[in-house]
Amino acid sequence: MKNISEEWSLGPYKRECMLVPRANSINLNVVEELITKTNSMKVVSMEESEEDGEEMEGREVEESSGECNQERKGDSDEEEEDENWVIDDNMVTSFGNLSLIGRIFSKKRCNANFIKTVLSRMWKTEERWEVKVYKHDNYIMYTGFSFNCENDFGKAKTILPWRFIRGLMIVEEWPKSGQWEDASLNSVPMWIRVASFPMKAFNESNVRRIGGMAGEVLKVNWKNSSRLLLSCTARMLVASHGNQSIMVGKHIKFDGRKQ
Repeated sequence: MKNISEEWSLGPYKRECMLVPRANSINLNVVEELITKTNSMKVVSMEESEEDGEEMEGREVEESSGECNQERKGDSDEEEEDENWVIDDNMVTSFGNLSLIGRIFSKKRCNANFIKTVLSRMWKTEERWEVKVYKHDNYIMYTGFSFNCENDFGKAKTILPWRFIRGLMIVEEWPKSGQWEDASLNSVPMWIRVASFPMKAFNESNVRRIGGMAGEVLKVNWKNSSRLLLSCTARMLVASHGNQSIMVGKHIKFDGRKQ
């Protein structure tokens, strides 16, 4: 058998054929068989590879356009879903006509059953009613009340705060939006008395001005002016905001001096 001792190179086919390890002696029959196999392999020209590349680019463009169309279709479907929701304002109105939202200021933390038991005795309700505790925030509780008759609703709805477990509870009508979070519940109505008013400056306008320094004036008792002038004292209902300090007194400048 004839042996050769040199390194063989397969030219342009060296990337597609098997690599023959170097050896000092190579069998000639094995080399001839290897050359025959490489000659039978299909060689891809540059033109064919470019055509394949163009076809692949065309497919990618078609696929990307199809994906864009699907995304647009999905966005349009979502817009149609957002526009097709059924809104019933009448249900919110009917529910709000017999419902209240409350804010309890108390150091004692209590559950819905305890609140219902205490308030049922205070309001002396006639029919069944429901209560829901929405949020606890330190010494503040937000609660919702729903009644089945107007009599019970009228007993609970009041401008003045309720005394509740050594604290206070204020209530207001259910928000028109239907969401309890939209309720303000930021002011506490209370009766205040203005005393020692100078008689020359004692009139309803000045009394309201003094009350406006303490909060929003809701009502002024100014019916019997003769009786009021005898004491120069007036009472008014003022809604004071929760984050506003209570005004104890106010000096007014009158006749060149503070009184």
